[in-house]
Amino acid sequence: MLLQDTDLPAAEKIAQRLREAVAALGIPHARSVAAGHVTVSVGVASGWGQEGVSPQVLVKAADGALGEARGGGDGGCLLYTSPSPRDKRQSRMPSSA
Repeated sequence: MLLQDTDLPAAEKIAQRLREAVAALGIPHARSVAAGHVTVSVGVASGWGQEGVSPQVLVKAADGALGEARGGGDGGCLLYTSPSPRDKRQSRMPSSA
């Protein structure tokens, strides 16, 4: 999902709402080792307000964040606070959601 003119805190709220909405559906996922229901992992990268950050760099950073979030299993969310993977923050929705 691409969110134009959206800063990192707003993108994080949207990602959390998406994860909560999918978890609330309670769709069974019998083959998952992470959870008994379908979850969503989200990778967020923000370049809002940064000069010279290309869309390609942001998409690559978001893809990297998604890969790391998926590696954690059970509905993870990883936020890259800049296009560099060194600058990241992870948040996780409780498994009971």
